[in-house]
Amino acid sequence: MRDDFHSQAWADHHGDLTASINKAIRSFMAGLERLNARQFDAPWRAGSQAKTSLKH
Repeated sequence: MRDDFHSQAWADHHGDLTASINKAIRSFMAGLERLNARQFDAPWRAGSQAKTSLKH
């Protein structure tokens, strides 16, 4: 259906859908930011949480 986005269901729930998508993207980005901070943390800085050896 080409014009399904005009349906009543879409009109009733598009706010919930976009809020859920926004929440998922923000959570994903927060995870990437934490990963990036951990990966590029300088081990010589005081209070660094980076590990010097990785176990695989």
